[in-house]
Amino acid sequence: MNEDLEAIWADGRTACKRCGIPCRPGESSNPNAAQTGLCVNCGITQFIRSTETLMRSLEGAGPGVLLLSHVQKKIAVLLRGGEADASPDEINWQTVVDNWVMP
Repeated sequence: MNEDLEAIWADGRTACKRCGIPCRPGESSNPNAAQTGLCVNCGITQFIRSTETLMRSLEGAGPGVLLLSHVQKKIAVLLRGGEADASPDEINWQTVVDNWVMP
């Protein structure tokens, strides 16, 4: 790692394991929160991809449907109900859609 990155990341940030952006592992109020090493945008992508009913909803429409406010509101309800460690307001839905094809 070069010195510039070490200086930038001296505040506790780490690179997202999926997209590589700097992110800070947060303290969660949820004791069951997964410490996956993913930024919030990659974390929500992983959640959607691993939830069969959400993936079925995306079939045919594609990930662009995630930019619709009513879809975002429904996912926010799921996150709050499931006591997710990330706030729905932290999600950058355009980034989620732009990075959808990443492994």
